[in-house]
Amino acid sequence: MLTHVVVIAWLEVINAPFVRLFPWLLETKLAAARKSIFLMALPGQLLLGLMVMLLTRSWIEALGMIPVGIMISYFSAKRVSLKL
Repeated sequence: MLTHVVVIAWLEVINAPFVRLFPWLLETKLAAARKSIFLMALPGQLLLGLMVMLLTRSWIEALGMIPVGIMISYFSAKRVSLKL
């Protein structure tokens, strides 16, 4: 869900009049979307992992949730950017 909010921001930026002045290749737009969506959604995913750790008070789950949150953010950004 967090990734979809970031996608809305990405679409607003990529469709801005200034950005549309430049001729972008489709491959370039997809690569940029994948990287930027991942990086913009990553702090939110890490914050969710931190909240799980604070609510459960379990360091083992925190150590597991942070890498899982990063992987979920990466794969959801990759999946969403392919649909653009």
